[in-house]
Amino acid sequence: MTGRGRKDRIFHSRRLHGGDELRLFATLCLIVVSVTSGCVPSPAPPVPGTFDGTWTSAQIGYDLHVMGPLGTAVRARAAGVQDGDPVFRMISMEGMRFAARQWLTDGAWHTVSGELRQDGKLSCTDGRTSWVLERR
Repeated sequence: MTGRGRKDRIFHSRRLHGGDELRLFATLCLIVVSVTSGCVPSPAPPVPGTFDGTWTSAQIGYDLHVMGPLGTAVRARAAGVQDGDPVFRMISMEGMRFAARQWLTDGAWHTVSGELRQDGKLSCTDGRTSWVLERR
């Protein structure tokens, strides 16, 4: 037997049949997806539930409903804001603290920081004014 005949026989005996080709293709697809998805940086999602819920404070003129990084006005009491208006967007979060942009009753967006205290209240400040929110 020549070297070429032996080589053909080896490759012929290793051919995939039927479902083997599909399994190999699916496995390769999974490997490609898992490798490439690890290369694309994505922002870390906020920890669900830490700040989620409805918060109230007479100082800001509306109740704040937070879901993930976004917050909308609820039970609006101030001029210039209506129920459902976007009034809060979390910029960053670390543990029980966050930084956000928040619409305040002066009609402007402010950079604010907040911290969830041991008593369950949320202390916030924009650097000039401070306020406390309670979960409703």
